[in-house]
Amino acid sequence: MSRETLKRICLCLLGSVLAVFACSTVAFAGVEYVPGEIIIVYEDQLANASPSAPSSDPNDSDDPFSVSVQSVGDPVSDSPAAQLDELGFTVQDELPSDGEETGVVAQVPQDMSVEDAVATAEQLPGVAYAQPNYVYHLIEPMDVGEADVPAPNDTFVQDGRQFNLSLANVLGAWDLCTTNGSVSVAVIDSGCRLTHVDLVGCVDTAHAWDFSGSRNQPLVTSANEGSVANGGDANGHGTHVCGIIGANVDDDLGVAGISHGATVIPICVLDSAGKCYSTDLYEALAKVRDLHRSMPSLRVVNMSLGGSGNDSYMESLISELASEGVLCVCAAGNDDSAEQCIPADCADALSVMALDANGRHTWYTNYKTGASINTTKTVSAVGGNAQGDADRIISTADSGDCHYTYMSGTSQATPLVSGVASLVWAANPSLSVADVKGILTRTAVPVDSSASGHANKDAASAGAINAFAAVAQAQGITVFVAATPAARRGLVYTGSEQVGIAASDAYVVRGTTRAVNAGTYKATVTPNTSGGYMWANGTTEAITVTWSIAPASLAGAKIDAIGQQTRTGSAITPTPAVRWSGRTLARGTDYRLSYANNVNAGTAKVTATGMGNFTGSTSTTFSIVAPKANPAPSTPSATAVESAPAPDPHVSYRTHVQRRGWQGYVSDGSMSGTSGKSLRLEGINISLADLPYSGGIQYRTHVQRIGWQGWRKDGKMAGTSGKSYRLEAIRIQLYGEMAEKYDVYYRVHAQRLGWMGWAKNGAQSGTAGYSYRLEGIQIVLVPKGQSGPGATFKGIGQRTSRAFVQKGKK
Repeated sequence: MSRETLKRICLCLLGSVLAVFACSTVAFAGVEYVPGEIIIVYEDQLANASPSAPSSDPNDSDDPFSVSVQSVGDPVSDSPAAQLDELGFTVQDELPSDGEETGVVAQVPQDMSVEDAVATAEQLPGVAYAQPNYVYHLIEPMDVGEADVPAPNDTFVQDGRQFNLSLANVLGAWDLCTTNGSVSVAVIDSGCRLTHVDLVGCVDTAHAWDFSGSRNQPLVTSANEGSVANGGDANGHGTHVCGIIGANVDDDLGVAGISHGATVIPICVLDSAGKCYSTDLYEALAKVRDLHRSMPSLRVVNMSLGGSGNDSYMESLISELASEGVLCVCAAGNDDSAEQCIPADCADALSVMALDANGRHTWYTNYKTGASINTTKTVSAVGGNAQGDADRIISTADSGDCHYTYMSGTSQATPLVSGVASLVWAANPSLSVADVKGILTRTAVPVDSSASGHANKDAASAGAINAFAAVAQAQGITVFVAATPAARRGLVYTGSEQVGIAASDAYVVRGTTRAVNAGTYKATVTPNTSGGYMWANGTTEAITVTWSIAPASLAGAKIDAIGQQTRTGSAITPTPAVRWSGRTLARGTDYRLSYANNVNAGTAKVTATGMGNFTGSTSTTFSIVAPKANPAPSTPSATAVESAPAPDPHVSYRTHVQRRGWQGYVSDGSMSGTSGKSLRLEGINISLADLPYSGGIQYRTHVQRIGWQGWRKDGKMAGTSGKSYRLEAIRIQLYGEMAEKYDVYYRVHAQRLGWMGWAKNGAQSGTAGYSYRLEGIQIVLVPKGQSGPGATFKGIGQRTSRAFVQKGKK
């Protein structure tokens, strides 16, 4: 049969093929691919088929209508390549082959679309499948620093800018294992600045390769024609990624690579615009496969790039690498989408979503939702949140040999995971790809993004990568997660010691763990690392737990009965005992008394109001009667009912002392606080008891960073709690009838000045402008007209007679 006859037969069959498949033409809407080009993959058994012998059928003739009838899809020539040639396809190049599956890149006939060409090629005998030559792009950084950052004298690890290390618990992993050249990572990207000082020694320049721009040559630093610019980086993206994985550690310079010593092999596929084709990636993956066979330490491939086509040949190459022990770690994409992203969504790839600097999923990261097409996201890692340098990832830059820059995106999260994977293999080289993926997912920490509004993405991966736990598990060390300890709630003062937080096998507790008195307490809790425990967020840092004992209520307390009293014309103030839970409380410490209707005859009321360890109040009544008339002279005098003597009022007070918390109440000039221990006062409560007159006491404090606060009255707290602010000065005064009948004196122990002179009735006591702390205080009530306390009182002598000292004033 002549060539022309065969061509007519092929064209007839092509028409039949197109007619049969007119309703099922492959559609690639919204997918970017090379126009006029397709990729054809042959079936294994036909890939190397030899030409068949010429037909000896007697019916064979030049007449196309005399051939024997064939079904659509029967072979019309001896090999797929020959059939393609007959149909007008032009083979441009062969696909990288391992001898098991071969294919070609073919130019389609001018009058045929890519969609029709794929459908046509897939019907030919010996063809496994066909697809477009897809276009891939680097996963563009969400944000880039405005300018390159020169290296400081110390590393970005030390100054905290490389925060991704701590968030992924990489520093803890380094305590267990470092890669130290035992594992190699191939970075398929835009190349790398091979002369960067923080990468020299860790980049394998001997095997670095360039497949960009139809090249197939070593990646070099020279500016010769045909080589990549910027010392070997066509775009700058690859240098940043290489630094995250493998920058030198402990060199007092720049950044530290997550892998702590992995050898990085840059393979350039992306051009200056960050673009490449399926065929470029095929060549790069085949290069990795071949390198691995001669270099078994090559275990990880990093690909921070992506496309949206169903690239079957790409998937087969990634699966082939996985079967040989090489893991492909790929960026999930930055489109805030659940749509497909290749190569991340290839079955045997490990796909990486991005977290922000707070450990929450970012707004931009791709994800999966339920039964959507994207079902292969694996783990999440810190990629930054594009909100300024503090939230971006810093790494090496291609703009100079000692330059660094900031970027953010899943492109930056992916090399973090690649670095951790290399640490896992360094810890246990016998692990398979499936083993490593299992370890990384099992040790991942659940993510809670509810605070950032992106919680819909939290179920899309196994969680945040945890380098310490992953390496520990690779070494056979069991790592347990310690639930964050919760303090006991609802504790109320009982008069006995109570435990606010207890130690356990999972964590160790230090600080105040038990107490008797009401108040707020703090304890420091750290995981029991010797037992293999860590917090759920993957760290082992100490945390502070605050717990409290609430004051008990006096509502159930009983006031002893008060006998009948005789009117005297003045206020009657009996002092009955107050009993609570079988014990007698201390007046002025546990409660204060107040009275109502206690002058004239009738029913009076006494109320006990809680102080210190008590809150609320309880009341009782007593009777006041008029005095009896004097009897007649001849009548023996009756025993008069004696009225109770007017009590003396008492002033009670307590202070909150640095590191010691609230002290117990003292009264009437006793010292509250400390002397000679350099501990600041932070808060104060002052109250009066046994008042013979109406009124009360009020006070205000001058607080560090706040200044003078407003007036507080009758037991309310002045100052602050939990802020570690010092008291620097105080004013105290009486109000109501008490101010008419009594003076209040007070003096303070001030930093560097010691005990100062007495102030009274609202005058300032302490210092201003010096930032000196108050460390102790004495308060005394004195009836009007009597002398105030002296320079030595209650065994305490003062060092200066001045009650208040202000900077700049004599």
